[in-house]
Amino acid sequence: MKTVNFVFPVQNDESLLIRGIRRTSDFCEEYFPQHYRITIADCGSSDGTERMGRALAACCENVEYLCGPSVIGQVLEINSCDIIGFLDIDLSAGLEHLLYIDQLLEDDSACMVNGSRFRTFSVIQVHRGLWKNALRFQLILRLLFHSRSGDVLSRFKFFRRETIEALYPMCSGKTCWYVCAELLLRAEWNHFPIRELAVDWIETRTFSEEEILREKEEFRRETFFLWKRLLFRRRFHLPRGRPGTP
Repeated sequence: MKTVNFVFPVQNDESLLIRGIRRTSDFCEEYFPQHYRITIADCGSSDGTERMGRALAACCENVEYLCGPSVIGQVLEINSCDIIGFLDIDLSAGLEHLLYIDQLLEDDSACMVNGSRFRTFSVIQVHRGLWKNALRFQLILRLLFHSRSGDVLSRFKFFRRETIEALYPMCSGKTCWYVCAELLLRAEWNHFPIRELAVDWIETRTFSEEEILREKEEFRRETFFLWKRLLFRRRFHLPRGRPGTP
């Protein structure tokens, strides 16, 4: 069994932190004992997330807390696991999907696993505004970047260590989930084998109309900068001989 580092990008998620980390830790102790790490990646919280994250890291052997403007880079620097996965702290995708990750990446025939919320058998329980945004965002990303992925912005992505270490230096996004989306697009363009897994989307948080509008504005901003980076400023193909492919 490969070792897995479960990374939770958080920002002002103090109210969700204990429940999310405790449930994940209990699940991993049952199904992945001695084969997992949990990393709380704080992307700049202004509430009590840092205090709570440091407290959890101090009392839980397999939990660590990191914070900073380039927190994904910090994760890669100290990571020693074979697989690095990114999950939402509210566990909206469902922990049961983690049981398939080791199997999908075990034989090294795939470089990453991407969760898709738009599959026939996915269970969807979210605010109607969020669902409309997700569908609209997916369509825009497909048109702009010719993505073949079923869900570019899914908050359920797992990478082989060699793959993410090869792709991350090419990324320059500041928001964790948009960096993950850029990693997926670059993996596609470099012809890395990607497997998709149908996941659920059961949102436990409540969102106001103002927050949904803010999400749309963030998408517009991040997508514009991603478009500039990918199509104008940087090469998006790996040089020959770089690690990452099986």
